[in-house]
Amino acid sequence: TGTLRDDIIVTLRTMADGISGHDAELLAGVRHAMRGAPEIAEILRTQMLDDKRSVFGTVMARAIDRGELGPDADLELFFEVAPALMFFRVLVTGGSVDDEFLAHVTDDVLVPLLTRTTGNRQEKS
Repeated sequence: TGTLRDDIIVTLRTMADGISGHDAELLAGVRHAMRGAPEIAEILRTQMLDDKRSVFGTVMARAIDRGELGPDADLELFFEVAPALMFFRVLVTGGSVDDEFLAHVTDDVLVPLLTRTTGNRQEKS
């Protein structure tokens, strides 16, 4: 879209569309089945993580090229937090993922997470 904020919202909207409705029930079932089959769980985790990193990685690379993100942006934490917020909203709370929610999560959590400077972070132990 040309901006980090809008790219995140569009990507989250696509993700939300994929995990809503019957897909939410399917995902809950797959999650349950993963507990009993560690080898399948590992394959699914790898596939899901690779997919998210690929999609969000493109968004982040473009934002870095545009100067919206610095080289110290915590992309790994973003890759965990963004999907976690979506899955929690749909699968745990049963809340809707509407435009208001997407804007709130993007503006108040995800963009600040990505744009915070190293000086604003506590040192890792």
